[in-house]
Amino acid sequence: MPKLLIAPHPGTLFQDVVLKPLSMSTAEAARQLNVPRETLRDFIHGKTSLDAVLAHKIGAFSGIGPSAWMFAQARFSLQESYDSPEVVAEVTRLRESWGGRMVNLKSRVLESLFPSGAPKVFNYFYRRSI
Repeated sequence: MPKLLIAPHPGTLFQDVVLKPLSMSTAEAARQLNVPRETLRDFIHGKTSLDAVLAHKIGAFSGIGPSAWMFAQARFSLQESYDSPEVVAEVTRLRESWGGRMVNLKSRVLESLFPSGAPKVFNYFYRRSI
């Protein structure tokens, strides 16, 4: 499976992009976000994944919407799964057995997810994956 650019954990991004420029400690950020310090520390150090509640809190705090933070988590999680031999083997098996038959299904899925038309970024990835 092709390697993508290394996706940083969203906790690392939060620390580098938000906390460091503000010279804010993890403890102070945890107080501001109203989360346990340990929860934020584990998130920043990549020991836990981002959940929707924390994404909303970080989004409100940073001015960067929760969907961007969730996208960062999804990207990190997908990148991490590429290192799993079991995942690579299963994806390869599925592509070999079903890949050619799924082109029309992809169109239907995108149309049901985005009735008014998929965002251009999805069109780019859709074309690249065929």
